[in-house]
Amino acid sequence: VRRQFQEQRRSALRIQTNARGFLARTGYRLLLAELRAEEERLAAEAATAYVLRVEASALLLQHWWRNWMVTERARLEAVRAKQELELALGEQRIREQAAYEQHLREKDEAAQALARMLQQVEQQEALQARKLREMEQEEDVLTHVTDNLIATDLSAGADGLAASGASAVLTREALQQVPSPSRARSSTRQSSALKSTATALPIATRSVVSTVRTTTHTVATAMPAEASPSMASRLL
Repeated sequence: VRRQFQEQRRSALRIQTNARGFLARTGYRLLLAELRAEEERLAAEAATAYVLRVEASALLLQHWWRNWMVTERARLEAVRAKQELELALGEQRIREQAAYEQHLREKDEAAQALARMLQQVEQQEALQARKLREMEQEEDVLTHVTDNLIATDLSAGADGLAASGASAVLTREALQQVPSPSRARSSTRQSSALKSTATALPIATRSVVSTVRTTTHTVATAMPAEASPSMASRLL
């Protein structure tokens, strides 16, 4: 019995050992299968995650590219706008510079024209001053000549009058020495001669004065407007 019991016990242990080995082998296979399945699942998940990461990276790269393109386009537009503004400002500065230079040229031309006008006015003033000096000299000469003519005519009239008076005195003295009838006739003739002399002397004097006045009036009216008013008034 003991031997049978030991054999049964040995067979049971053998069965148990075999069962444990079988279970161990079966469990190992199952675990290995599970591990492989888990590895496959993890590999699939890793592949999916990798694909997802790649897709996310691609999306991020695309988004960055789009942002960079937008930023670069904005920067290029800003640079272009700045260049256009600088070009417009440069053209405006060029136009302003050209307008300023034109203004300076016009000012220079106006200053030159004013200088020419002033020079012409100075020349005209000098010419008028020279004409006035000449007219004053002519006035002095004319006044001197007129005074000399009047003085000469007056002295000539006075000499004639004195000569007539002297001849009358001599005639009167001669009449006093002749007889009375002849003295009467001579006195009559002398009286008529004295009357004719006294009448002719003022007429000759008035003729000379009238001639001088006519000459001075002609000269005064023929004078230009630039002449001195005092000269014309004095001559008139």
